[in-house]
Amino acid sequence: MTKKGRLWEWCLFFRDITARRQAENVAQNLNETLEQRVAGVPSSPRPRAVQLQAIAVELIEAEERERKRVAELLHDDLQQIWPAPGCSCGHASGDRALSPPGEREQFVG
Repeated sequence: MTKKGRLWEWCLFFRDITARRQAENVAQNLNETLEQRVAGVPSSPRPRAVQLQAIAVELIEAEERERKRVAELLHDDLQQIWPAPGCSCGHASGDRALSPPGEREQFVG
């Protein structure tokens, strides 16, 4: 310093921080991408398990409806094949099977 309090020597330092700024930008972009990916993933496996259980229940109910539908079709079809009591029926004794409607023997009860 001079007698009047002025600096007559000084020194400046410059540092290139371009690489550091680029690395910070890359890290920030990766962090944002990761946050978006994490937001799309359920926080626990519970919701997935509940969803699978609901699908299983739906499948069981659909199977039951189909069983009932097939049973009703079979029942209705058999009612048309086997007439009401008092009509002709075939004998089911021994190794004789039921005959078609036109060849049935008269059942007397």
